[in-house]
Amino acid sequence: DPLPEFPLTGMLNKMGGKVRLTFKLEQDQLWIGTKERTDKISMNSIKGVHSEPIPEHPQYHIL
Repeated sequence: DPLPEFPLTGMLNKMGGKVRLTFKLEQDQLWIGTKERTDKISMNSIKGVHSEPIPEHPQYHIL
């Protein structure tokens, strides 16, 4: 499946803050945005992504 062209919202970070993921394909980056800041991650640096379901909420996963 192709990556979405729109930001993914509705996620929380480990501190419980709202997080937005934006795939900037033209810049080959993943932007992880919070209310306070936006981290820009090179796609080449993303390796070994693991998905683990949350037992109490099988429709959700920890990445």
